[in-house]
Amino acid sequence: MHPNVGEPAEGCFIRIKDMNIRVRIAVMSHLSDAQAMLDFNLKKEATNEINLAKAILLAHPNTDDWTTEKELNEITSKLK
Repeated sequence: MHPNVGEPAEGCFIRIKDMNIRVRIAVMSHLSDAQAMLDFNLKKEATNEINLAKAILLAHPNTDDWTTEKELNEITSKLK
């Protein structure tokens, strides 16, 4: 059975209709980027990614929450 439009499928992390994303996926993505940056000795950039992951967690302590790309962009702009 398929989920209704805008509802995530079982185990799905992204809602296609409104491009919401699970907080844990956003955090893990930024932490993975930081790891890759460290492999290339990009310490400042890696630190920025880690700080962004921490800011997302402060805004959404429950990593099962959903967030929007717009909200993630707002968090990013506040760190600059």
